[in-house]
Amino acid sequence: MSCKSEVKVVKVKNKRQFKFFTDEICSKIMLTADSRQQTIYETVKVKPSGTIKISNASDFIMEVMIKHDKRDMECICVKPKSDKIITSTCIDSIKVRCCWLGENDVCSGCLTLILHYPSKYPVRSDCCRSKYDEELDEQLL
Repeated sequence: MSCKSEVKVVKVKNKRQFKFFTDEICSKIMLTADSRQQTIYETVKVKPSGTIKISNASDFIMEVMIKHDKRDMECICVKPKSDKIITSTCIDSIKVRCCWLGENDVCSGCLTLILHYPSKYPVRSDCCRSKYDEELDEQLL
């Protein structure tokens, strides 16, 4: 699976420029009967918006729980051998579990996330940039 990252610069209402990041994250899902639920994505200090694609390759129903802003929980069922695509905001975490697995059954699939989020640091013109800004840019990219 390929994953990629992209950075764009956008202007906001107050005319300051911010970097806007887009990340594509891919993950395989593999659950067995003894698996409770699997956290496959969790954020730290950022609340991205984006598109979530869940591909269920198994013969079992997958239940996907999307937590928003530590308050709301959205539950989506993905039928066996099918895909579901959801666009969501303020994503906190994504968890998956499979329903009605037997002792030797395996539930598998893929998750693809295309996430969008702004940098909390504005873009400055070259004459105002410090060494710290350049180091921060390198860390963020």
